[in-house]
Amino acid sequence: MPCSASYWLYLARIPLIIYAQYWVRDYPLSPFLMFLIVCLVTSVLLLLSYQLFIRYTPIGTLLNGKRIRPHAASDAMDAKPITTAGRPQPAEGNVA
Repeated sequence: MPCSASYWLYLARIPLIIYAQYWVRDYPLSPFLMFLIVCLVTSVLLLLSYQLFIRYTPIGTLLNGKRIRPHAASDAMDAKPITTAGRPQPAEGNVA
């Protein structure tokens, strides 16, 4: 998922990071700790939003191309016999 989600994270990160920085700016914490909190919270929220709302939707198709849910892909593979150039494969033991 991370490879296909990277474009979504790249596009959607800025507003979320600005809001998160605004939210933690007055906390009496180390700047390094605040940086870590902002990075972790925004990454988790963006990855969840990608998985739930983007990946298999028209937006995901626009960003990354068509994705098929794994269970749908395995069902499709089970339903169709594998052929080569429209011809069935030879049975085992036959040497052509």
